[in-house]
Amino acid sequence: MQDVWRHIHSLMPMRDAAQAACVSHAFLQSWRCHPNLIFCGTTLDGQYANVHSKFLHLKKLSLALVSRMFTPAYDYFSLVSFLDACPSLVTLFLDVSQQVMEHVSIFTDPSDLRKIQGQQHHKLRRVKIRGFMSARSLVELTCHFLESITSLERLTLETYQSRIKCSVPAHRSLKCSPLPIDVLREAQRGLLAIRTYIEPKVPSMVELHVVEPCRQCHAVVEL
Repeated sequence: MQDVWRHIHSLMPMRDAAQAACVSHAFLQSWRCHPNLIFCGTTLDGQYANVHSKFLHLKKLSLALVSRMFTPAYDYFSLVSFLDACPSLVTLFLDVSQQVMEHVSIFTDPSDLRKIQGQQHHKLRRVKIRGFMSARSLVELTCHFLESITSLERLTLETYQSRIKCSVPAHRSLKCSPLPIDVLREAQRGLLAIRTYIEPKVPSMVELHVVEPCRQCHAVVEL
């Protein structure tokens, strides 16, 4: 019967599934085995806080913390708690894309980075961050990944990208769509943060993949 509850729960929308887990003991048990969860700003604020159990069987987690749905001052380093709540996690995708960077930059406050002495993680293999920028708390989170995930194989850091890319055949465009100058400047700061604070911490067995704005379509701007 438990397998039936889990199947029903997996078909429910995220909001309904979380609400059901709060009021039903049967659904609370199946929530712990939910195979895939997608969090945005709306679902991340009350629902996760209301479910005080770990997602023991969750293998893929996608978090959308984009500016349209989430406070721009969010402390990304607080996401460390998700690793402890998801011991079976294999793939983590984090979208923090913002046209206006309102966080404290690592270059504004270059003091010692925060660290958490927590458990190490032995299953997470792939982490991708889209919209990477020089936000201090985001740099701290990324460094934590490198220092605590013993199974990490690939880390992809992608700065803010054009919606239309010349490299994507389906777009049928010879040039990427334009990006505001402030966005390009922050992308450059994000790349500098990667080179300064993250690259030195990358273990030899981890593949670091950095995606920057197309240099063919976007002139490199001075910081």
